[in-house]
Amino acid sequence: MRKNMFIVIAVLFVVAGIFGCKSVETTSAMLHNQNGSFDEAIKYAKLGIEKNPMDAEAYYQLGYSYSKKDSMKLAYENFIRSAQLDPNRAELVGKNIQSNWARHYNNGLNEHQLGNMKGSVEEFDKATKADPRKLKSWLRLVRISFTLASEDSTYYEKSFEAVDSLRLRLDKENEDYINALSIIGRVSAFQGKIDQAVESFEALIEDDPTQVKSIENTGDDFQLKGEWANAARFYEIAVKGYELSGEDNFAIYYSLGVVYRQQNKYHKAIVAYEKAHFLEPKDEMTAYSLLVTYYQAKLLDQAIMFGLEYTEKVAPEDPRGWQILSLAYKEKGFKIKAEEAFKKFLDFQQKK
Repeated sequence: MRKNMFIVIAVLFVVAGIFGCKSVETTSAMLHNQNGSFDEAIKYAKLGIEKNPMDAEAYYQLGYSYSKKDSMKLAYENFIRSAQLDPNRAELVGKNIQSNWARHYNNGLNEHQLGNMKGSVEEFDKATKADPRKLKSWLRLVRISFTLASEDSTYYEKSFEAVDSLRLRLDKENEDYINALSIIGRVSAFQGKIDQAVESFEALIEDDPTQVKSIENTGDDFQLKGEWANAARFYEIAVKGYELSGEDNFAIYYSLGVVYRQQNKYHKAIVAYEKAHFLEPKDEMTAYSLLVTYYQAKLLDQAIMFGLEYTEKVAPEDPRGWQILSLAYKEKGFKIKAEEAFKKFLDFQQKK
């Protein structure tokens, strides 16, 4: 037994000479990796690092072993450490990291195409660990886990953690920068991190004002929940995006008018409704909303002028228009006109 041990040690020393001036432990790790004994390779590589914390080869062997065991975080950390200690290894390390990342990223895409969303999340999660510098995998992880969370709330935490990591890695020069800003804004808004969401969306339209739909949708979400002030903040950014891109959008102005009016910000609501009415002059809902808001803002002259337009051109048989016109006349002291308008209101109301 003792004789065999001496033979093994002697062989290791010979192999160490072949592989260069490496420790017996590191050389043993290399041999175990070559033979597919990855647990043993890890054990010996760690012993090599204990003996020499600056052993770049030992760290590389650890990275290789962890890659084979699918421990992506540890593989990345040890590969990076190896390149830091020996810059000549940078290219080799880079190839290994890229290989690990590509394998899991492509697996994630395949799982997604097959409809296995949970499997897709697992693969993209591994891709972020294989190379945390790549925005693509973080972006996919956030999107899919956030979508899954609507069915399984346990995935919310995963999406929140991923979006924080994505945000920390934002790079304006990255090809995925625009998409990253969009999803960061959406998820941050859902988390209630309104300022963070606004910051992302403002950066988004500054860089590409045509990418405005996700901002408008976020405003819609808050409007549905009755959170008027937050809805207004996102609609305001969306309006800016549409204006910068030179695109007219009736719906966004109408929505903005609604949330302003709900906050009793009547003058702001009027500006928004006027824009919407200009774009869709025949839309009754917009016209009526504008008429009511003139009256609520105590802009009685405007209420009367627009009330006449509404009752003569837009919706002559809508009793609501005659009612508002009657009220505006009354407050202005036009008693006869108020009575005439009120009679019209009663007549059309009975017909309905």
